[in-house]
Amino acid sequence: STSTMPVITNSKLDKNTVFFRFAHEGNVLEKIEFYGKEIAVGDLRHTIAEKKSLPKVDLQIINEATGEVYARDGYLLQRNVIVTVRRTPIQTQKKPAVLNIEGTDAWNKVPKAKPAAPKKEELPIPPEKKAPCPPEYLCPLCTGIFESPSIARCCGRSACKQCFEEKSRGSCPLCTRQLTDDNTSIPNPRLADIIASLNLDFFELPAITVQRQKAAAAAAA
Repeated sequence: STSTMPVITNSKLDKNTVFFRFAHEGNVLEKIEFYGKEIAVGDLRHTIAEKKSLPKVDLQIINEATGEVYARDGYLLQRNVIVTVRRTPIQTQKKPAVLNIEGTDAWNKVPKAKPAAPKKEELPIPPEKKAPCPPEYLCPLCTGIFESPSIARCCGRSACKQCFEEKSRGSCPLCTRQLTDDNTSIPNPRLADIIASLNLDFFELPAITVQRQKAAAAAAA
């Protein structure tokens, strides 16, 4: 009889996740799964580049919570970490060839253009008909505009911090997975910055957001 060698496979228990988003895509969060408790920055960059069909040399990996730029490919990232990916293509700048006329540099004699006078900043005029608020700015739990947004590490989705606290009864209110110390919600500073930069005069605000604004104004009076 012939004996066969046991096949060693990766255990599902060892499968973990890191989350990433491209800086230009707002709150579109994606995930990369890997085996083990850590993944090297170089491996993560290579995997993202393959998934997105991009040259990996163009990708810069940044810790979303701290803003730290990971410069070393060998740096190990812990599971469930959220990173921002920026594209930084290598650019080369060529100077124009020097044109010599009778031993002098002709470019030095070309008159330089005067800098244009700075334009006065004009404030945008809100439209007469407001547009519905885009759904990516709305909390899926209260349907209002995000307030102090947090992100669930178990599924990568965001909601208001207060909504997570009120509706998390041992499980994630967005995906119903059981909550543990490793997948509780954490602040989403990237989304918070996007919400803070919105000009709300251009949108029809959800009723819950209007109620919150009135309550805040009454409290401040």
